Amino acid sequence: MTEQSPITQTIRIAVAQLNPTVERGVVEVHGTFQGDVITGTWRYASDAGGARGAVLGGWTVSAITLYHSGDPLDVRVSASNLNTGGGNWPDVTCDPMANAPGTVQQWLDTSCFKDPAQFQFGNYQYSDARGPTVFNTDLSLSKRTRLGKTAALEVRVDVFNVFNRAHFANPNLTFGTAAFGTISNTRLTPREAQIGVKFLF
Repeated sequence: MTEQSPITQTIRIAVAQLNPTVERGVVEVHGTFQGDVITGTWRYASDAGGARGAVLGGWTVSAITLYHSGDPLDVRVSASNLNTGGGNWPDVTCDPMANAPGTVQQWLDTSCFKDPAQFQFGNYQYSDARGPTVFNTDLSLSKRTRLGKTAALEVRVDVFNVFNRAHFANPNLTFGTAAFGTISNTRLTPREAQIGVKFLF
């Protein structure tokens, strides 16, 4: 799988250009719940002196968490029968998310979709279906040790996607193709860590 950005943004091309009310819907990055970036920092400074103070003091723990509910999905048919030169939506016969498997092999309930009648707009409404959620936490742990009166040594470990969650991208949205409803990309990498050492003077 390839990697995409955590929150995608696409440009929609109107189907019913002479009837904009048909195109009415939420924006691409809309979420039923959008958690702004949540950050937290905890520092511990020990009053103990000597070696004990050097071990116990100077610790800092920081975390950043992002939660974004699934993107609204713009499902289109592979071949339009509108005879307008543009695309079209499919018809839906049931809620494509109600019994959706929610797997990379089949994210949507694809049995809910069918081709619309010739010269008719499909009844699918933008955001009838939604993509996978993003729930990611990055964690940082650092230790600063004083060296004399003015110098210090800082060791820092950063862990991205600390819980190693799989963050999948949106599924294929072209009804009528073999890949419809499948997911082949990820938004974030698996857990990664880096370590750094900094000398301050």
